[in-house]
Amino acid sequence: MHYRKTNEEKSTGAPPPKLYRLIISAFVTGFLISLLESVCTGQLYLPTITFVLKESSLRLRALAYLLLYNFMFILPLGGILILALLGTTQEGFSRFMKEHLSAVKLSMAILFFVLGIFILLAA
Repeated sequence: MHYRKTNEEKSTGAPPPKLYRLIISAFVTGFLISLLESVCTGQLYLPTITFVLKESSLRLRALAYLLLYNFMFILPLGGILILALLGTTQEGFSRFMKEHLSAVKLSMAILFFVLGIFILLAA
């Protein structure tokens, strides 16, 4: 969608009013989603943070694992965002999943198997 700038916007360099609404909506939506997801992700964070506060010798390692968890949680969302910004449509995502469903499931199984081995060896 193209938006024509008014002469005032051209001279001030101010973004279009719809952009402000989009930014505010994104922050409000992100806050609400974070609030609702805290019910799920809080089951990981709260016990871990409580344990780390009690065991000061493990703080750095626990912090590294929490950062890794956050990165791995956000990485797929970032990938989808980049693909959407490049013009991939919902139909394109759906078509890809239908065509590559078995490969995606096999990849996920291998990933979880490797992670399981890593956890067993690191314990």
